[in-house]
Amino acid sequence: TIGTLEDSYLKAIREKQVGRLSAISELQRCQSMEMEKVRQRAEKDESTDVQSLVAQHVSEIDALELHWQTEIEQLKIRQKTTYCEYVVDFFESEIDQSSRLEDGDEHGIPAEEEEARIDEPLEGVNLACPLRPPAPASQLAPPTGGGAADR
Repeated sequence: TIGTLEDSYLKAIREKQVGRLSAISELQRCQSMEMEKVRQRAEKDESTDVQSLVAQHVSEIDALELHWQTEIEQLKIRQKTTYCEYVVDFFESEIDQSSRLEDGDEHGIPAEEEEARIDEPLEGVNLACPLRPPAPASQLAPPTGGGAADR
């Protein structure tokens, strides 16, 4: 699951980066159109302040870059926190499981219940049954004939 978690984190970062690029591209498109209008007015001898417009555009791009950079950094911080919590939870569950196994609890049953279960009879289980199948009766009977009395 760590692999899928990392994949989802990478996907989320990529989505933010795509969003950033898309927003910057859209802003640059709008600024280009605005700059073109200013150029056309300048050709008609209308008074325009190109330098202030350029400064405004640079300021807008910087603000947008800062916004997206902050979004991505906050996402990374949230992901790191989530990942650390996941690792700690996993580690704690492993320690808990390990301590249960050391206490003789192989099935997640508390030690007191495990001891109580030892004293319970096992229904349907015959612990005294042999490990080998029973031998045929002919092998169990003592040999007849061929003895000293038969001679």
